[in-house]
Amino acid sequence: MNIIDSNEEGTRALGYVFALLSAHRDVIRLVWETAQGEWVYATRMASETEFHEDEDGADQ
Repeated sequence: MNIIDSNEEGTRALGYVFALLSAHRDVIRLVWETAQGEWVYATRMASETEFHEDEDGADQ
């Protein structure tokens, strides 16, 4: 690690890479949380659906 610390360009490059990874992680976390919320909503809607009898008395 001392070699990287002594190289200013290497230190800047690593800082840039870490910043990109951090931004990517934040975006992925947001996308995951949104998808999870939509899945939970859809699951609740499906479980709360009421079945109604049609004209011949069979459940739909």
